[in-house]
Amino acid sequence: AIKQLADVEVLGRKLRLCPAEESLGSRSSGRDSEGEKKTDMIIGGFPSRWSADDLKEFLNGALKVKLSSMLSVDVGEPAGDPPTGAATVTFATAYDAKHASWDLHGQKIA
Repeated sequence: AIKQLADVEVLGRKLRLCPAEESLGSRSSGRDSEGEKKTDMIIGGFPSRWSADDLKEFLNGALKVKLSSMLSVDVGEPAGDPPTGAATVTFATAYDAKHASWDLHGQKIA
């Protein structure tokens, strides 16, 4: 999933993705009721002014996975020059995160 979205351009900004464990530590230790491991995806490169609600709105339109599979969106502090946004999105399963990454491949922010 991360390899497919690495360096995808969105409104002139490239997404930078890395495993959540590498950037924020393992926050996905829980398991859902069917035993599938929750999965964190790092999404970066979106406008720094976006809030969690703005990113959720974008993802709701861009993703084909069930909205209930997106458990949380945690937007961090903008970084870089110029500053861009970064967030951790937690999905119910690795399967959902994988399909979300496919849905985001080639997406443009209007």
